[in-house]
Amino acid sequence: MMSAVDPLGMPVATDVVPGQRADDPRYGPAITRVRESLGRCGLLYVGDCQMAALDTRANIHAGGDYY
Repeated sequence: MMSAVDPLGMPVATDVVPGQRADDPRYGPAITRVRESLGRCGLLYVGDCQMAALDTRANIHAGGDYY
């Protein structure tokens, strides 16, 4: 999982994890780290279908961001 600043492609947060678990619970902590690093809201998060989990979308919306 990687978060990057567009259009630079500069990494903000990176996680390398084993593949035998679901991705759903990993989005929340990564999004929190990005918010803390950049100190702003209104960010756009793009991910695969695992990011469509209700908890993940609620977290993004509550932080004033988009998905």
